[in-house]
Amino acid sequence: MSLASFLVLSSCSDGSNRPRTVITPNQPPAISAISDQMGQVNVEIGPLTFTVSDGETPAANLTVSVSSDNETLIANAQIGGSGMTRTVTVIPANNQIGVAVITVSVTDAGNLSAMQDFNVVITTIDTVFSDFTRAVFSDAANGEPRDISLLNLIEDGDSFDDLVESASP
Repeated sequence: MSLASFLVLSSCSDGSNRPRTVITPNQPPAISAISDQMGQVNVEIGPLTFTVSDGETPAANLTVSVSSDNETLIANAQIGGSGMTRTVTVIPANNQIGVAVITVSVTDAGNLSAMQDFNVVITTIDTVFSDFTRAVFSDAANGEPRDISLLNLIEDGDSFDDLVESASP
């Protein structure tokens, strides 16, 4: 366990103040959620904004890193921003399609870390299909999205016809 120490002044019965060291356990940093993303082949995704914080380490001193579980698909991802507000830009490899889990990690001065995963789907489907999915997969009564996960359908190997059929009212 990592510990943090603080110097405090405590009042004594004789009216004087004496320095005392208080030792507390270091808590891991925090990182906000990052939404799953759907992108097109050869097109960067982002920058996607997220926040980092820590009770003991100033946000400017937190180390943020990124990795992919599918480096064939996601050739590169870049961290940007500063302080509490950071960004990640996902850069797909040329002419590759598929699914990857991107992990963004934040580490504090005590070497404790927190991670946030998000899914990235890279497809050849153009924006016309995206507009079509918004129309087909939304509830006609109120225009709100239906509870359908394209990511799960793609991972399950369903065809486009299965997608349309499952979305029909």
